[in-house]
Order: sequence, then structure tokens, then C-alpha cells
Amino acid sequence: MQRLVRPVGLIVVAAVVGFVLARTLEKPGRPPGALTRSASAGLLAVRFPGDWGDRVSRPLPGLALADRVTIGPRGAHGERLSIGTTRASGLDALPAAFLASLPRRPTPEVVVLGPYRFDRYLDLHPRGAGTTVSVYLLATTRATVIATCESPRPDGRFTAACEQVLRTLRLARGVKVAENVDAAYALELNQILATLGEARLANGPGLLRRDLATRAHAARRLAGAEAKAARAAERLPAGIAVAANDTLVSALRQAASGYESLARAALAHDPSGYERAQRTLATAQRRLAGAFKALARLGYRLR
Repeated sequence: MQRLVRPVGLIVVAAVVGFVLARTLEKPGRPPGALTRSASAGLLAVRFPGDWGDRVSRPLPGLALADRVTIGPRGAHGERLSIGTTRASGLDALPAAFLASLPRRPTPEVVVLGPYRFDRYLDLHPRGAGTTVSVYLLATTRATVIATCESPRPDGRFTAACEQVLRTLRLARGVKVAENVDAAYALELNQILATLGEARLANGPGLLRRDLATRAHAARRLAGAEAKAARAAERLPAGIAVAANDTLVSALRQAASGYESLARAALAHDPSGYERAQRTLATAQRRLAGAFKALARLGYRLR
């Protein structure tokens, strides 16, 4: 009988390393515009092109920002960049009210702009906004900086111009960038994995017994534990780790299905079904290991 990987915990490391970085959108060989003007509010300041000016706009649904600066090209219709701060519900997480305005949960990527690494969500379509918006998040020790780059339709050139401005972002004295890892997420996931580990240790030996009814009973208990862990992990606010967390949840569900199939095959004295269930569990093991590697690349260390 093959067993899944041993329980793995997560701890927050002091330095964030190994990010998967996205390319910026600036066109190769395109000379940057002269950033001759500046704006500041609250804890941030930026420079922007001379042919841009202040713009008046309503906040996006569910995304009210404090100390908001809104700028954009003069004469352009609907093109604007807003920068401000918010107390997001989780580190590097989009505010829940804004997420509720989206047709589906977006997956962020990390992009380097100037001295900072932002979480970037490209080309979102919030309900009621009537625009395409790309959102940039930067967690600091005081608040989360959020920038929104809006245009009537997807426009790579304007998005590149927004990123050119974001490269000039400077934080007020004493404000530092927060670690990209989320200690609360790591703690909750640790607890989920620890509970799952206890179930595996308690029921794993039953899978090695000669009595098939005992094997089936152990497999059913493991299926329940894997499914419970998947449900708990799915509810976590994973922030930048959302894609890795989704993979982890899917792998746990697959493991639950594999153990359930193992129990049925044992009770039915079905060797072929038993082997298929073992293959399912092996695949779940590989996918779970992949999720842990993805978390490690985001700054979570596995132990």
C-alpha cells in the first residue's frame, strides 16, 4: 500500500525568496515618457508624464481608497490611474467587497516595478464599473497600497504607462514593505495539516492489515479526513498563494476520492479497482508535493 507524503507544515521565513515573477508590460525599445510632474497623498508619492493631469472619478465598487490620487492622460476618455491605501482584510488580499463584484476569483502574479514587488491582477471586469481594470497591491507596515489602472477596454499600452508611473512610487519615511507571506494563512494551514497528519498516523497502519474490512474502515476514515482538510483549506484567505492553495485543495479532494475508492474495492474484493485507487492516491501525492513547492516559491518554507 502506498502512503501519501508525510504531514508538512508551513513556517514564515524572514526573507521572501524564489518568487515567480511576471514580465512588466512596457514595450521593448519604447522610450519612456518624461515624468515631469508629481503627486503625493498620505504615505505615498509618484511621478507622472507631463501630458497627464488630475482626473475626477468615483471609486470602483467595493474598492474605496484612502488618500486617493487619480491621474490620467489629458483628453483621453476613461483612462485613469488611481493610487491610494486600504486596510485590506488579509495581507496582499483584494478587499472582500471588491472580490464580490468580480465574476470569478482572479489569480495574482508578482511583478517588479521599481524597487517594489507588486501583486498584479490584470484586466479585471468588476460588475457595475463599465471598465477594464488592472489592480496592483503592495503591503506595507502601515496599510496596503492599491493602484487601479482603468480603461474602457483592455489596452496594453496604457497599462504599460501605468506601470511606468508605479515604478516611481516612493513611500513616506518610516513606512516599510511588509513580508509577502501571510502569517495568519500559514498558521491556519499548519493547523489543518497537523489535524490531517494525526488522522494519517492513526489510520495509516490499518491500510497494511491483512483483513480487508479493516483496510476499508481505515480508508474510509482517511477519506473523511482528507475531505475535511480540503474544505477547511478552501475557506482560507490565501492572498498571493491562491493558485497554490487551489492546487492543494484539489489534491486533498483527489486523495479523499482515492481512499473512498480503495475502501469500496477492498470490500468488493476487486484487485483491479484497488490498483486504480492506489494510482489515484499516487497522483494526489504528486499534486500535493507540487502545491507545497509552489508555496515554497512564494516564501513559505516546508518542514
